Amino acid sequence: MAVANLRQYAGSVPRSSDDVSLSVVVSARRQLAAVLRRWAYFERRDNGWQSMLPYTSIGLLEAVISAQDEAPRERACLTLRDRVVEAVSVAEGVRNPALRRNYLALRVSRVKTATISSFRLFPKAEFGVEVCRPAHEDYLEFAPDAVELVTVEGPARLRISLDLLEMMELIRHGYRPTAAALQGLFVNLLIFRNELLSTTFDRVLLSADNEQFYEVSAEARPEGIRLGFVRHGIEAVEPVEGA
Repeated sequence: MAVANLRQYAGSVPRSSDDVSLSVVVSARRQLAAVLRRWAYFERRDNGWQSMLPYTSIGLLEAVISAQDEAPRERACLTLRDRVVEAVSVAEGVRNPALRRNYLALRVSRVKTATISSFRLFPKAEFGVEVCRPAHEDYLEFAPDAVELVTVEGPARLRISLDLLEMMELIRHGYRPTAAALQGLFVNLLIFRNELLSTTFDRVLLSADNEQFYEVSAEARPEGIRLGFVRHGIEAVEPVEGA
């Protein structure tokens, strides 16, 4: 019945040879394509419908939330953590692959015309992924729809929904979000960023070209504060292969 209705509908769509304007033909053809795509999504018998989803990261999020065994869940958590850490560093302006894959880097200076960029580094090993679970889960049936990137030591937590994870994946591959996106999905990220930057620190990373990095550190001594300035060994860090 459904196939017959589709064929009847497709037969009624005007063709380019009909005595109608091109805009009408294009609009009708697009509507037909949308109908066929929707029908294929709901009626197909293979697993190809998964590739038709608008979300490319849903599989990774499901692996973290719904994994039955601990080993697959742990691997999925590490993968998600690495991708989010890299995406945050890219959003902060880090272009060095080894740096952004091994550290969550936050820009300290927000001056647009600065000739030297300054960053605070947080090793990715200091972060973990936890599944958001409410206090009432023992009494109500509940399926979590988000995870949290948390610091191993400290209060900073970033709630990662599917929409935010999709945006982070786009950023990781070079996308620059619009102002509207920054005001919406990035509110949680801004809070998370401010919580990390509010922690005490004694060193910052400086770079003028995103290739060579230098570390400025301060060490408290009985005679006063000792400042250090050394070249950072990020070039010697082997980059982690990312998906």
